Amino acid sequence: MGALPCCGDDITNRGDSSYDAAIKGTPSVKVQGIAQGAQVFIRGVGSQIDPAFADPAVATLIDGVYTGRTESVQAGTFDISRIEVLRGPQGTLYGRNASGGSMNVITRDPVLGDLEGYVTAQLGKFSMKRLEGAVNLPVSDDFAIRVAGYKSSRDGYLSDGSMEDDSSALRVKALYVPSDETRVLFKYEKSTYEGNAANTVPVEGWEGNLTFPPFLAAFAPDGWVTDNPDGPWTNDKYHQPGLNKRDSVTYSLQASQDFDWATVNVIAAYSNHENSEKTSHLFGITDPDIFLACGSADCYDDNTGNADYKTVEVRLDSPASSDVVWMVGGYFLKSQGDVGGDGQELTLGDAIYTYNQAFAPSETKAIFGQMTYPLSDTLRLTGGLRFSNDTRENSYELYDPEGVQLETDSQTTEDDSVTWKAGIEYDVSDDQLFYAHIASGFKQGGVNTTVPVTDFDPEELISYEAGMKNTLLDNHLQANFAVFYYDYMDYQVPI
Repeated sequence: MGALPCCGDDITNRGDSSYDAAIKGTPSVKVQGIAQGAQVFIRGVGSQIDPAFADPAVATLIDGVYTGRTESVQAGTFDISRIEVLRGPQGTLYGRNASGGSMNVITRDPVLGDLEGYVTAQLGKFSMKRLEGAVNLPVSDDFAIRVAGYKSSRDGYLSDGSMEDDSSALRVKALYVPSDETRVLFKYEKSTYEGNAANTVPVEGWEGNLTFPPFLAAFAPDGWVTDNPDGPWTNDKYHQPGLNKRDSVTYSLQASQDFDWATVNVIAAYSNHENSEKTSHLFGITDPDIFLACGSADCYDDNTGNADYKTVEVRLDSPASSDVVWMVGGYFLKSQGDVGGDGQELTLGDAIYTYNQAFAPSETKAIFGQMTYPLSDTLRLTGGLRFSNDTRENSYELYDPEGVQLETDSQTTEDDSVTWKAGIEYDVSDDQLFYAHIASGFKQGGVNTTVPVTDFDPEELISYEAGMKNTLLDNHLQANFAVFYYDYMDYQVPI
């Protein structure tokens, strides 16, 4: 429920250049910028934990492929067909980490037989420049290629250059349709981004109300104020934003074959994400003596990370002529990564703990099914189940001050979950729909960066919702109403 009433042309005409900008006007949806991209909150449900250690609570899918990277929320929009936002738990169809809902991005596919394309250009404040274009090439009667891309740059919004943008992307799609029953679609996409991350600014009332370590008290006693208190977009030199550089590449293959009894769908994808960050966990200050001397983000720790995602989904869908709409399928996801640079260190006594895995590998295996059964022309029942097995791991290494390894430890969490949905839909009239459903969501647990390693429990959510969807004034006005109640268990919070 709750698809965003917006197509690709609307996004282009509004000048929305990223996914988070495109969905910000959606009711019940909030987007929170973070150093590693952005987190989406739907009806207040989201994640406040560093995405290296816990996945988001709102699933992001691009062309049917799940991505757990928060950077994808701020990826550039180009050649978009539509964006759908689904409110409430979507665990039956989308599995783990969809307890808050999902954001589905559908890009434009090649079109057989048509030679067409477009080019758009934008200029704006903060020296913003953006060029976007696409071309559809009909190679033959059953084969077409679509190439799309963009290049964008913009200065930061704050005085310290926060949220500046220098990004580009290229997407190539190839469509092969040898018959009415067979369809094969291949996609290659590459994107790059470089710029300053989001940052915080001091506001009136902060000074004296924050707890800072003793070595900062000399210049920031429990808080700080900017040199220009009347300028809400200014910051001082001691709170520089982090520097981010991201490179991502994705390959995906979608194939479908229609039979009289069902349609077989297969989606396989591989994506690689390389991140380089100069950042700190303490307002940009890693070594006070060095940092205060230069007042620059050049003094930050330099960390690099690499993450791979491999996913395969095999699904059987009911034929288009069936009155009973159903699907069953299986799903597999494996993510893994490595971290370079200085790593994350914690000094305890004479020993130094270094976490060698800031991206926690995970694996998911699931089977699922959902069916909508019509009791009459106006009354339908829906039910769905999903069985999932999720694992996640983390580790640390312990060194003495001379750099000699003393010990290493690791821990793996494993969660078995069942998510479900039961609902009813009733057509009050041709223009009015009443619905009510109960659904559950599940957000995977994980491993804390503690010494020794400890884990945290998964989240669970049960949603009760009822509402009306109404189309009025000869389809010129849409009025939707909903009430819901969430029962939340083991909510994950950073401490």
